[in-house]
Amino acid sequence: MTTVTFFGATGGCTLSAIARTLKAGITSVALVRSAFKLNNLLATHNVPTSAITNHLTIIEGNVRNPSDVRKALFHPHDANRTTDLIVSGLGSTPQGFRWSLTSPIRFEDPTLCTDATRIILDVLGEMQKSGVKGRPGFASSTLPAEGDSVTTLEGGMKAYMHVTEYHTRSYMEKTFTSVQTICNYSGPAQR
Repeated sequence: MTTVTFFGATGGCTLSAIARTLKAGITSVALVRSAFKLNNLLATHNVPTSAITNHLTIIEGNVRNPSDVRKALFHPHDANRTTDLIVSGLGSTPQGFRWSLTSPIRFEDPTLCTDATRIILDVLGEMQKSGVKGRPGFASSTLPAEGDSVTTLEGGMKAYMHVTEYHTRSYMEKTFTSVQTICNYSGPAQR
């Protein structure tokens, strides 16, 4: 069975994905700053307490801390391998947001997505070099960069993966299939 690690799990896109994942009974790990906030948000998405208890491991920490990222990447039931899929919905909050044609939107942490992705991939590389098994797919809700592989999922949803030295076409296809499965889950109504 697929296991999924979530970064940015309290944000809109990723919160919806983790809620559907848990309702489908998929083992998940979430790195969050506040377990209390995540649990409350999952309740608003009608995720049963039993699904959270049985299928979710919450790691409280910071995505900028490689040690916290490493904890989140381990399979919760097998300390010798990673989870199968990483879903990242990290983002930064706009600072003093106002509509303007002449002033750009400024963010509290404008390099969060780039820095966090680099940390996640570096930690994965270190884990693999140390003998930890697994080569998880990586899906993100942020905008793709030049050179990323983009595919259109059923229903027109776009998914992409930044190709690294350890991702092959088969890993990309596995990731897209997993994301599509999560997004097409037809369990209880959302909200």
